[in-house]
Amino acid sequence: MRNDLSMGTLSLKVAVFGGKATKTIQFDPNIQVFDACRIVREKVPESQLDEPKEYGLFLVDEDPKKGGVWLENSKTLGYYLLKTGDLLEYRKKMRNLRIRLLDGTLKTVLVDDSQPVANMMVVICSKIAKQLFEGNDELAMTRPRRLVVYRFDDKCISRLGPSVRARGKRISPWRLAP
Repeated sequence: MRNDLSMGTLSLKVAVFGGKATKTIQFDPNIQVFDACRIVREKVPESQLDEPKEYGLFLVDEDPKKGGVWLENSKTLGYYLLKTGDLLEYRKKMRNLRIRLLDGTLKTVLVDDSQPVANMMVVICSKIAKQLFEGNDELAMTRPRRLVVYRFDDKCISRLGPSVRARGKRISPWRLAP
């Protein structure tokens, strides 16, 4: 297999809207993904419908079970070791995610699919908490529940040994504090 990075250009197939429009475009492997998205918008007229920041490039894996990977805007195309003929999809990164809460209510949150799951969870939890507290003034005004403190009973302390008794009364789940 030859190294396409030394050749100067990469010929990549770019699919827009799930394959409705596919075009082969030549890219310099040293350009950033952000600039590659701009080139796709210029060369494929079907891609100019919405805000450019809502779209990104998705590298489709040859094995459909694995899915693929989102290309980060700050990385170069050469970083992903792309070969001539690889398929990229120009996809919308933002989507609505419907979440059913424990009380049965449905909340809809706009998430960025190109982000790692850890980052998405932070966004989802903060948006849901914001929706809950903004929508319910009574909930925002309630006091937190009283903290219940438990103490060890004498039998438990004698079984656990001197390290537990070193500081006197200790917290335990067996008996309520006076």
